[in-house]
Amino acid sequence: MSGARSVQNLAQILLILALILLSTLAMIPALAPQPGARDVAAVYPPWWSASRALEAASRDAQFIRPGGQAYILIIRAPTELARQKLRAGGAVLFLNPIAGPCGDTRTS
Repeated sequence: MSGARSVQNLAQILLILALILLSTLAMIPALAPQPGARDVAAVYPPWWSASRALEAASRDAQFIRPGGQAYILIIRAPTELARQKLRAGGAVLFLNPIAGPCGDTRTS
């Protein structure tokens, strides 16, 4: 009886993990920048300081405002070439600048 219960518990855990994964994957299109968008949220490695991220972004794009974390910057990068240069400079991901983690949540 306890073996059947363990299998049932494992099945429930796997189902929950699958649902979490699917819901996360479903959010990806909403977080992606809109096609042709001029402004994007450039995400740099989380261990980078804000000044390091800003220095890297400023070489190839115009800084608009900080994002919700020190390593997220809202920048104007209107072309794919500009984004390629930002990737080469350390950006790991581009997001829609109005997506949840990109908002400026810091207080002044």
